[in-house]
Amino acid sequence: MFVHLILPILLAAASGPGASAQTASADHIMEIQIPPVESAPAANIQLAHFEYVIPGAAPDSVVDYDQMLTLQKGTKLAAQLTLASSRSTFGIRLIYALTADKPAQLRMQVAQAPASEAARVKEFYEAAGELKDFHCKHGTVYVMFDYRVSPAATPARARKH
Repeated sequence: MFVHLILPILLAAASGPGASAQTASADHIMEIQIPPVESAPAANIQLAHFEYVIPGAAPDSVVDYDQMLTLQKGTKLAAQLTLASSRSTFGIRLIYALTADKPAQLRMQVAQAPASEAARVKEFYEAAGELKDFHCKHGTVYVMFDYRVSPAATPARARKH
C-alpha cells in the first residue's frame, strides 16, 4: 500500500513543476513476481516488491523485460555483497529511471536503518549505482525494488565434546 501511495508522488515530483495530479493518477504500475528462492539475495534479505511504472501510462513507453530482469539480478548481487552481514532490520527502496538513450538514473530511499548501518547502506547504494547500462525501448520507465533486511544469523558456536 505504501508503494502505491508514495510512487505517484515521486513520479509527479520527478516530472517537474508542471506535472498535474491527473498525470500521476494515470500511471501504469505492474508488479513482477519472482519466486523468493530466485529473488532473495541472502537468507536475511527479501525482495518484497519488484515493480515497474510507466508514468502517465505514456503510450510511447515500452518495457524491456530482459533489461529489467538483468537489472534485478544486478541489484540482487549488490545486496548480497553489501547487506547480507547486516545486524539490523530496515528497508531499502531502489528506483531506477530507464530511458532509451541515457544511462539508468538511481534514487534510493532507506527506512528505519540505524546509524550503525550507514556504511553498509552507502556501499549498497554505490554498488547499485554502478548498474547504469540499462534502458527501456522507448519513453521512460521506472523500475522499483523494495528490499527488507533483517539481522544476519550468527553461526552457532562449536560445541565441545
